[in-house]
Amino acid sequence: MKVKQGTTATSFPFTASDDVHSAIDRLGRTEDLLFSPDNSRLAIAGMIENKILMLDIVISSGRRKCAVLITDYLEITSAAFSHPHGLFWIDNQTLIVANRNGEVPILEIPTVKPKSKVAEVTPLETIRANSIDMLQSPGSVSVSEIGMDLHEVLVCNNYAHYVTRHILDQRNDFSVRGSSKLLSEGLDIPDSVAHSHCGRWIAVSNHNRHNVFMYENTSALNTSCKPCGTLEGVNYPHGVRFTKDNRYILVADAGAPFIHIYSSEDDNWSGQRHPVETIRVMDDDIFSRGHRNPEEGGPKGIALSDDSNILVASCEEQPIVFIDLRETLQVLDKRIPKSPRPSKRGGQAERTRAVLLSHLDGLVQANTHTQIELESSRKKLAIIEETNSELKKLAEIRENEIQRLLDKTLESKLHRIGSTIRSLLRFQKLSGRAKFLKH
Repeated sequence: MKVKQGTTATSFPFTASDDVHSAIDRLGRTEDLLFSPDNSRLAIAGMIENKILMLDIVISSGRRKCAVLITDYLEITSAAFSHPHGLFWIDNQTLIVANRNGEVPILEIPTVKPKSKVAEVTPLETIRANSIDMLQSPGSVSVSEIGMDLHEVLVCNNYAHYVTRHILDQRNDFSVRGSSKLLSEGLDIPDSVAHSHCGRWIAVSNHNRHNVFMYENTSALNTSCKPCGTLEGVNYPHGVRFTKDNRYILVADAGAPFIHIYSSEDDNWSGQRHPVETIRVMDDDIFSRGHRNPEEGGPKGIALSDDSNILVASCEEQPIVFIDLRETLQVLDKRIPKSPRPSKRGGQAERTRAVLLSHLDGLVQANTHTQIELESSRKKLAIIEETNSELKKLAEIRENEIQRLLDKTLESKLHRIGSTIRSLLRFQKLSGRAKFLKH
């Protein structure tokens, strides 16, 4: 397939042992990846192999070039994995994983590696696929700290076409304090979700709508809300990330060999936007091998280093490619001057309040919906009970009719049998008299 040309990204090779390269080759189809907050590890989701590959990395950024050294690896397995599709670091030791065919476990990553380089991990906590946590085909996850050791977790429920919000309490091993549906209006396979670093904005890749929905994360947010902005010009959006300063958003195009970059001059992502830059992250050969249908072949997961200098992208045909993003962002900074208008950012207390109020509103809405469903179920039950009562009466009437018919039939048969017996007795009596007269 011939595709349009984008600016070729400045990619660079990483240094690693043969064992590390073999572990990467074994990973198979990848859907998401992310640097740990301290940039010391890179986690990659191996969807089909049901494992997470953990790479120990050392990043160095010189004036002219960047370098990545992968020093070691660890393969994480868990009984809780069922097609891991999305992941997010809550902190440097804690990973949350969205399983397309399962649930969303929270895992503590071991610090000591076994000789086998494979570690089976039991979840600290799990967000469930049940009526309480409301997960259905969870495929992507993002976490933002909201204060008081509480974390806001957003989960894209791909084939259910909605985003759920969950509040985790770090003080109690990340226990789930509440869950609610947050977004659904206009979503058609939400494939990735990301918080801005300030927590004010939420970006959701909208696969079948070929765009990214933008929302301001306020207390008014609910399932009936439409996006306040959209990012257009992408075939099939997948991974989405904000740069550290929240000025740019990078979107992986799963249906093309590109990553698109969008900009905001004043930290406001409202309105419709198109890419200010498109970078090519793979050659035609790699793209063609994975382009089995219009929705595949391009990059899936993307991640940015803590300073946004290094971009890493991943897909099945190209598990890892590191890109030096510095020159691209510097050119964009010069081309798109930042507005001096101050951004609208509230303090931590306001942020906590907004999220909890929105979450409470979601719970109230969910409770109202549950009450409506309960009342409807009660009415249906009453109708069923009334119908059962009528059927019972009809059954009793029919039973009495059948009994009367049986009684009548039995009486008739007994009468005929009696008549037959009497006839036989008379016949015997007459036969005996005839024999007597003959002798």
